[in-house]
Amino acid sequence: MNMFSLKELALQKIVKERESFFQNSPKNGYIIPYRIAEELLSRLDEEEFGIPENYIKCFLGKKAILKNVKMDGHRLSDKSYLSFLKCSYIETISIENIRHMGIKDWFHLVNGSNLRELSLKQCVFRLGNGNNSSVNLYDEFDLRSMKCLTVLNVSFTNFDYQYLNYICKELPDLEELNISSTLVDDLTPLEKLKNLKALNCSYCQDRALYLTYSSLHQLKKLEWLDLSQMMERRNEEEKISEFIVSAQWPNLQHLHMFGCWRLSPELIPIFLKNHSKLKYLGLNYSEQGSIDLNEIRQNYPYGSFPLVITELTMETFRNFLKYSLTAKKEFTEDLMSIYFKNCLAISNHDYEMTILSDFEKNQILDILIDYIVTAKNSLNSSLGSFELLNFVVGFHIYCSLFLRFKDLCSDWRKKKKIFDSCLTAFNHCVNEENINVLHLKLLHVYSNFFQTTQEKYGIAMKIFSKCQKSSDILESIPLLTELFSTLDWEELSDKNIQELHLSFIGFIDQSKRVLNYTESIVLLKELYQKKLRLRVKTSLQSIIKTVKINRWTKFKLSLRKTFNRLKLIKRK
Repeated sequence: MNMFSLKELALQKIVKERESFFQNSPKNGYIIPYRIAEELLSRLDEEEFGIPENYIKCFLGKKAILKNVKMDGHRLSDKSYLSFLKCSYIETISIENIRHMGIKDWFHLVNGSNLRELSLKQCVFRLGNGNNSSVNLYDEFDLRSMKCLTVLNVSFTNFDYQYLNYICKELPDLEELNISSTLVDDLTPLEKLKNLKALNCSYCQDRALYLTYSSLHQLKKLEWLDLSQMMERRNEEEKISEFIVSAQWPNLQHLHMFGCWRLSPELIPIFLKNHSKLKYLGLNYSEQGSIDLNEIRQNYPYGSFPLVITELTMETFRNFLKYSLTAKKEFTEDLMSIYFKNCLAISNHDYEMTILSDFEKNQILDILIDYIVTAKNSLNSSLGSFELLNFVVGFHIYCSLFLRFKDLCSDWRKKKKIFDSCLTAFNHCVNEENINVLHLKLLHVYSNFFQTTQEKYGIAMKIFSKCQKSSDILESIPLLTELFSTLDWEELSDKNIQELHLSFIGFIDQSKRVLNYTESIVLLKELYQKKLRLRVKTSLQSIIKTVKINRWTKFKLSLRKTFNRLKLIKRK
C-alpha cells in the first residue's frame, strides 16, 4: 500500500480535478507558497500537453511566488500569461517550445536580477540578413540585466552567429552553453567565454562549423564538450587531426564526437596523454576499428584509464551505464539512442537482455522514463513533418523497449508517469504518422490506471475517433476488449450508451472497409453485444421493477383512501 503525506495527497487531488480547481478559484487567485506553487506548476505541465493558459492565471500576480519555473509553452499565444516572470525571486527558467510567439514578444518580462539558469529550447528568435542585420538584439533578447546568468540553453532554435556573438559579449561569465541544433556557423566568439565549463555545439546545421573549432582551444576551463555531427566527414581529416593534436584542456572530463570523424589511430594516445582528467571519450561510429585500446591502456601513464567507446558493443554499453550515473542527460541520450536503434534490433536481442543485471536494466528504465516524459510535448502538429517523424521514431523505439522492462518497474509513481505521458500523447497526437499503434499498446499495459467509468468511456470514444487505418484498428482491439470487460455499463447514462453504440457501429464499418473481418473483431463485437444486452436487460428489469413498485404504491394509496372513507362513514 502506498503511503503519501497530506501535501502529496492534496497535490494529487488538485491535479486530478484541475478543471474544477481553476474554475472555482477566487477572483484574485489562490495564495500558494512558492515550493507548493513550483510543484503544482511542474505537475500540471507533466499532466497536460503543454500547460493551458487558463491554468497559468493561478500563478499571476503575487499570489504564487516561483523561484524555479519549468514548463512547456507550446500552447501560449499571449505574453500576458508570462507576467509572473517579473518576480525578482526567480532563479531558474525553463520555458521551452514557445512557437506562437517570438522571443521579442515576451522576453522583456523576465526579471534577471537573480536568474542563474535559462533554457529557451525550441523557442523562436527573429533573424536578420547576415552580419549587417537590422535586428536590434537589445530589443529582441536583452541580457544586460542578467549578470548572474551562468547556464544558457538555446538548442533546437534558429539561434545564429549574431546572437552567439551578442551573448559572448554580454555574458562573459557564462559557465554552461548549449547551442546544439542551431544555425550557428562560426564558433570564434566563444573565445571570450573564459569561464565556460560545458559546451554542446553538436548537430549544428552548418557543414563548415568544424573550420572554427580551433577557437575552442582558448577555453581552458572546459570540462564537458560535445562535437557530435550527423553528416559525413570525408575531406577534413587534416583539419580535424590538427585540432585534436593541438587540444589542451587541463580540466576536460568528457568529450563526445559521435559521427563520421575519420581520426588516425595514432591521435588517440596523444589526446589521452594530454588530458589526465578525462573520464569519457566517445568516438562511437567514427570508423575507429583499427584502434587497439588494449595497447593504449598498457602505455597509459595515469592510474585510471578513461572509458573510450570506438564501437558500440554490449560490453562498452554496460561500461557506459556505470559512467552514466555522473554523465549529463544529453550525452546519455545520444549513446542510448544508438544502442537502441542498432543493438536491440538484432536477432539475439533477448539473449543480450539476459546479460544485463536488474540494476543495469533499472538504469535503462530511468533513462527511458525521463525520455518519454520529456518527448511527449514534441509530438504535436506544430512541428514540421521531418521533425515530427524523427520524434515519432524515437518515441516508438524508447516506448517499445520500455514494454520489455515494465515488469522491473515496481515504483507506482514511475508507472503513472509513463501512463500519463502516453495518454497525453495519445489524446493530442496526429493521425497521419500512425503513432496511435504504440500508444494503444502502452495504454493497454496501464489500463488499470483508468479508475472511473467515465475515464474508460472517454478513452473508448477517443479510440473510435482516431482509428482510421488497419494497423490502428488491430492494435486497438485488445484495449477495447479490456475496456468493455471492465466497464461498469450500469453507470453509463442512456445518452452515453447511445453515443457509444453509434461510434462502435462506425468503428465496425470502418474495419470492414480497411481490412478483412478478423476473428478478433468478431469476438469484440460479441463481447460488446453481450454487454449491451445485459445493460438493456438490466434497464428493462429496472423499469419493470419501477412499474411494479408504482402499481403497489398506487394500490396502497387506493386501499388507504378506501379504509379512511369506511372509517369516516362508521364514525358518522
